[in-house]
Amino acid sequence: MDTQTKQPYLVTNWQALMQQLVFLAGQGYTYYYVAYLPKEKEHKFPAIDTKLIAKYQTNVSKYQRYRFKQKNRANFIYLRWEHIAIILHTNGDIPPIEGIDAFKSLRDSSMPIQLSKYLSLAIVWDNGKTTVRLHKESYRTFKMMIEGYAKQQLKRKIIETIQKLNGIPAYRGIVEQKVLLVEYALKQLEFHGTSANKNEFRILKRRKLYKVFE
Repeated sequence: MDTQTKQPYLVTNWQALMQQLVFLAGQGYTYYYVAYLPKEKEHKFPAIDTKLIAKYQTNVSKYQRYRFKQKNRANFIYLRWEHIAIILHTNGDIPPIEGIDAFKSLRDSSMPIQLSKYLSLAIVWDNGKTTVRLHKESYRTFKMMIEGYAKQQLKRKIIETIQKLNGIPAYRGIVEQKVLLVEYALKQLEFHGTSANKNEFRILKRRKLYKVFE
């Protein structure tokens, strides 16, 4: 990134990406568009960045953002982590933009982020606050895994599966889902004749903060 960049956009890791999305939603950036760039065209990512930054005028200073807000003009922000590119904007008037993407409102629908083949998280608006949850497909997958291991009476596998979720930053929505999955696991194990105690499942509730940009 050159020294003329006023607004950094390359995010250090996926945890930092989720952290920044939650933060920005709290700052009024509640409209979103998520694009998954073809991984085989990674050499073109910088050119795509340049095009999107220019298209939505995201490379502006804090003072310029303030001026836009004072004029009731929407502010745009661009973020990218690896092949995941995200454009956000606030409420306000939007100047004519050729080929503008189809933005959605976080207050109307969650923002799903497909991080890998099996892991999809969602930024959600819940009772006036923003949090993160496992997207419905990922949550369903974990339940299916728990059910399958319970049928085989593989309690240790269930414990390991739920502990893997501790690698996801402990947002309120994630913690709530982990608690529900532990309750589901206990019921499934009991149903299939295996004794278990909730104390055997370790749930991390403290969230680490990540450096967002280099």
